Amino acid sequence: MSKFRGSAVLDGAHTMRIDDDGIAFFPRLEVARTESVTDIENGPALSTGVPGLDNLSQAGGYPRASVTALAGPPGSGKTLLGLHFVTQATVQEPALLFGCYESPALLREIAGNFGIDLVGLCEQGVVEIIWQPYGADHLDELGYRLLDAIDKSRCKRVLIDGLGVFLSAPGFERRGIRFLATLSNGLRRRSTTTLVAVQSEDSQGFSVPMANHGMAAMADNVARLRIEEQNRKMHRLVSISKVRGSRIDLSLHELRLLDSGLQGAANSPDAASNSQG
Repeated sequence: MSKFRGSAVLDGAHTMRIDDDGIAFFPRLEVARTESVTDIENGPALSTGVPGLDNLSQAGGYPRASVTALAGPPGSGKTLLGLHFVTQATVQEPALLFGCYESPALLREIAGNFGIDLVGLCEQGVVEIIWQPYGADHLDELGYRLLDAIDKSRCKRVLIDGLGVFLSAPGFERRGIRFLATLSNGLRRRSTTTLVAVQSEDSQGFSVPMANHGMAAMADNVARLRIEEQNRKMHRLVSISKVRGSRIDLSLHELRLLDSGLQGAANSPDAASNSQG
């Protein structure tokens, strides 16, 4: 819209959908939601839910109202790490799982295989799963669907599994960093603590499908998961790149996959221990 008498307009092209429900408009998120984050919720960090991981940062977990990128290759443990976090939800602090790869039925099966009662939490209304078939929607539709679901459920924990649903949406190449920065601010304003699974292109979790400044615009915290061969065995490893306002342990730590899910172990044999402010 270029002109509307007596009123300002939102510049640019916007998404419109025509379907059986009629016509729906989705204004570009970065021009429609320009409010800045003025107050960041204080309080104790939320536990990762994985034994041995909380102590990798001075914060003791994920800082409240922050966005954490979990970057790693397929099979490195991103979804399971997110499930450990989501399934700590309570009636007072419900959770939303916004997925695009595994269907809700498969997610329940994965959780059940490791003793995580995702089915029971969904039946209690403590966890809600929203699934978007990969590549089916436009960028702004996805953004509004996520934010509207958070507003409706008033959830405090969010897992976006994974970022690929946005990366593959039409328009991301032109607007990606601005869109993700605006979406992340929207999540922070709602005081949600959010994990975003980001699939990397190599086994060490370093090559992610966006520039470093894009990751910085989206995430307050970054955890990198990787798979390495040590002593003729494959090991899952995790390292913390940054945590908002907290000192961190920069060494590599092993993630062991047990019947009860993931468990953090001592430093990787090849890693030197140090910390960063």
